[in-house]
Amino acid sequence: MLRIGEFAGLTGLIVKALRHYDEKGVLVPADVDDQPAAPLGPPLFPNLEVHRIS
Repeated sequence: MLRIGEFAGLTGLIVKALRHYDEKGVLVPADVDDQPAAPLGPPLFPNLEVHRIS
């Protein structure tokens, strides 16, 4: 699994766009980490999704 920042770096997308896509249901993370750094933690994307949108 990739954190949202890692996924953004690999795909060339910005984190804000990924969060927007998540809200709209276009690109939804496979899981959400429950680390206390963010209210719901950073979204986690499976490596497979990098290949689908690249």
